[in-house]
Amino acid sequence: MSVLKGELPRPEVQVKPSEGPVRVECTPQGLEITVTEHMVPRESIHITDVTSEEIDETQAIEVFRLIKELNRHGLPRNIEPQVSSLSKALTEFENAMTVFPELMIFKHLFNSLELSTNWNGVDRSCNFLDREIAGTSGIPVTTAKKWRRFYDRSKHVDRTEKDAAEFVEGLAAIYEVLVPLRAATTSVILNRLHLL
Repeated sequence: MSVLKGELPRPEVQVKPSEGPVRVECTPQGLEITVTEHMVPRESIHITDVTSEEIDETQAIEVFRLIKELNRHGLPRNIEPQVSSLSKALTEFENAMTVFPELMIFKHLFNSLELSTNWNGVDRSCNFLDREIAGTSGIPVTTAKKWRRFYDRSKHVDRTEKDAAEFVEGLAAIYEVLVPLRAATTSVILNRLHLL
């Protein structure tokens, strides 16, 4: 649930009609000019896709209670680092749920995962981050590493052909990554909320 509104961009399709032929004839009455014009009718179609998802009411109420206790929208100046980090992680998660380009969803979710994993002020990176993500969320270390490497490739210039290939491969598989990444991020955030 979010106070943010997500809206898909509407495609801007401009149809350019082909130019019609112009025919000029000499007749006994004079010149006869025939111009053929093409008209392009315009229509717009809007499709709504409805999906359903089972929600555990007790768990949802518990999550809302934990988030309310976090008070992420009314943070004081003398805030604890754990609360600040979780607030940032929740904002990134919320942003991921309201954007539509897949790469942006991935980047917001990974930011949320990293912030919630490092919530206690320990700045884990590389293999240390991978192991902590895996240990907290239950995913394999190799999966965490793959996500981290793709995230790095999405925000840094490619210096080698291997870098470029890694980015292209990650982009091609992004649909397969989003659902497990969302689940892992949710798992880590909930773990940290319960530890507050």
